[in-house]
Amino acid sequence: MIKAVVFDFFEVLYLNGINYFFDTYATVPLDRDELIRQSDAYDRGRVSYDQRLHDFAVLAGVSYETVRDKMLSGITRNDRLFARIQKLRSEGYALGLLSNIGPGTIEQIVSEAELEQYFDAKIFSYQVGLAKPDAEIFELVAQRLATPVEDCVFVDDNPRNYEGALRAGMRAIQYQDFAQFESELDAMLYSS
Repeated sequence: MIKAVVFDFFEVLYLNGINYFFDTYATVPLDRDELIRQSDAYDRGRVSYDQRLHDFAVLAGVSYETVRDKMLSGITRNDRLFARIQKLRSEGYALGLLSNIGPGTIEQIVSEAELEQYFDAKIFSYQVGLAKPDAEIFELVAQRLATPVEDCVFVDDNPRNYEGALRAGMRAIQYQDFAQFESELDAMLYSS
């Protein structure tokens, strides 16, 4: 029985993140393997925010200033999803936020106070030294929600993280758009 729903941050709760930046501003073809390598180091707290900006500038073929000024410029709040989260809260579900993110980013997008209004547990990878798709980070969010892993649904756009949640024992939804998400979640929550 589902008792908790856990959400990823980028491309789920907030849209048009890093892919939008590279698609819009990069002057050279994106080396996705290098982006994943750099992101993993940052997400695990091994690289500072400033170093990440420098690394992204090299990767995108743009100036440090362009990355600093534009990296988060396209981000938009997924208001339909936040409305659904409020409904889930009113129905008694525990709500979690689990994001691969390094220091210095999230504070530029949303306040801690706003996140507190929506989520019972928040885990940012750099704070715990773990990152999705590692099973341990899914187990940790379930523990903080005081809910067995198998009673949680995890929502993420990234297929690697979706698969990681399944391997950890959670149910999962690979987020593509709000209608698809809502249909899949409703089937999990309300079907007998």
